Amino acid sequence: LKFIAQRILNLKIDFNEKDIEVRNLYGLREKMSVINNTKSRKEMEKLLQIGDLTAEKGQKVSGEYKVAGTDLTVPVTLINGVGEGKTFLLTAGVHPDEYPGIQAALELKEELQPEMIDGAVVIVPMVNYSGTVQKFGYKLPADGKNMNKVFPGSPDGSPAEKLAWAIHLGILQYLNDVTVNSHTSK
Repeated sequence: LKFIAQRILNLKIDFNEKDIEVRNLYGLREKMSVINNTKSRKEMEKLLQIGDLTAEKGQKVSGEYKVAGTDLTVPVTLINGVGEGKTFLLTAGVHPDEYPGIQAALELKEELQPEMIDGAVVIVPMVNYSGTVQKFGYKLPADGKNMNKVFPGSPDGSPAEKLAWAIHLGILQYLNDVTVNSHTSK
């Protein structure tokens, strides 16, 4: 994963005035309109924001992303590099019993520093955080659903569907150029 992140972050992305080209949940490239029109383009390029977490250029910030309509939170680390470049998203722990991906994401979160990268890195080491903490196998404890089977989720669904929707809408669709979703084979 470290090698993949390093290779991807050396690539550049071109922005135009209105749209950003991103990769959606299914790996297809699509254009999304810039969401926050209250800030200038230059100000927006300097900020990396998910929920209440914001990292300016050259900053690394860790915290929790709150899932609307639930008691669920997801740990997130934002690493906003010193130079311009792509945004790389690493997720792990959709299935909480897949420990190697979770461990790799946690290690990368600790080792990567903003001065080491151009672009940005978003790390979600435990998408199913409550399942990881409760050692709940491969399902979300709140409703017993397999997170991998409910994407893109629903804002009005079960807790697993709301979590999938929050990850899909709040992180996958909005932020990233390249996504690696780590799973473990048994």
